[in-house]
Amino acid sequence: MVSRRKTDASGPPKILVVDDDAKNRFAFRAVLEELECEVVEAESGNEALSLVTEQVFALILLDIQMPNMDGFEVANLIKSYKRAQDIPIIFVSAVSKTLDDIRHGHQIGAADYIVKPVDPTILASKVNLYLERFQMQKKLERKLTKLNTTKQNLSKDNAKLSTKASRDGLTGLHNRSSFENLIKEAIELARSADVSLAIMFMDLDDFKIVNDQHGHDAGD
Repeated sequence: MVSRRKTDASGPPKILVVDDDAKNRFAFRAVLEELECEVVEAESGNEALSLVTEQVFALILLDIQMPNMDGFEVANLIKSYKRAQDIPIIFVSAVSKTLDDIRHGHQIGAADYIVKPVDPTILASKVNLYLERFQMQKKLERKLTKLNTTKQNLSKDNAKLSTKASRDGLTGLHNRSSFENLIKEAIELARSADVSLAIMFMDLDDFKIVNDQHGHDAGD
């Protein structure tokens, strides 16, 4: 595997080029390195599968004719990996390939086909479309994440406001407004159950003297 340059989560999108022929990988790299992306290479299906489990790719360019494991097998395994199911795969095929092979590729889930020898203009055009789609998806994901964070913060703030509106700041006990709501509910419940309702009131005699002499902070 050859990486053109290291990147982080905020870096350019990655494209995985899978081909056992170094000359073919070089041909793809010559075109792709002019685009706003990072090129990662794999020379076998097994290497490609390993990379897919470790990195996030915007697109996979996958050769069909490879030893040990052909492109169709590799694509099937990639699609079975949940994290990689939505990665677009462009199959790279010799011009002599039959329509049945192309149909087979689309049944597996191929997003597109490119024939060898690769036309640089066609390759760049197709790849740019998928890069743009990837960038739009990432932008949408960031907006949704930000929206969810804002929603969670608002929910927490509303809960705090609700608590402040119904609880005493010092003791955490229900305040008058909350008491009025609770007593209404209790009365309705007592009526529906045909039972009596009692209210107990407690007071500290002459506590005002403490507040007047020592201040409300001491009184609290």
